[in-house]
Amino acid sequence: MTGAADGAIPFAALRSLDRTMTEMPTCDPNDVVLLPYSSGTTGTPKGVMITHGNLVADLCLAAVPNPIDLGDVVYCLPPLFHIFGVFVLTRVLSSGGTVVFAPRFELENFLSSVERYQVTRAYLVPPVVISLVNNLIIDAYDLTSLTGIFSGAAPLGEGLARRCQERLGAR
Repeated sequence: MTGAADGAIPFAALRSLDRTMTEMPTCDPNDVVLLPYSSGTTGTPKGVMITHGNLVADLCLAAVPNPIDLGDVVYCLPPLFHIFGVFVLTRVLSSGGTVVFAPRFELENFLSSVERYQVTRAYLVPPVVISLVNNLIIDAYDLTSLTGIFSGAAPLGEGLARRCQERLGAR
């Protein structure tokens, strides 16, 4: 596709420091805002239409039991084409927190990132939680800034969650 759609602002223009938005774009709650792809755990991966209303409602609901504050530093592992990754990123940015990313998961990189950036929360997947419970290299890093670990995208057993909490001291 060449050129911009009618009424769209070219991406390069968004970087211009002297450009100010004089009119906010209209947004209907039923407009599709995201088209993340499922992981295919129950069949073929597929695009899922998420509306503005869906996303805002989910962000508001998640903020009640687990608010993210301006001082939170969040490690975001999930891929951003999957709803778990998109949700984490959107939630942190809408709350004013800081996001730490890595191009791919490597346990030592994750551990050094937690230590270096004083990560307070980590959004992970069950295989990573298993690594945190079983790998002895964890003891070589200062993970005391980590107060919460959240697992998604697949089921995580209660026993494994408790062992992770006991091992790292993060709920």
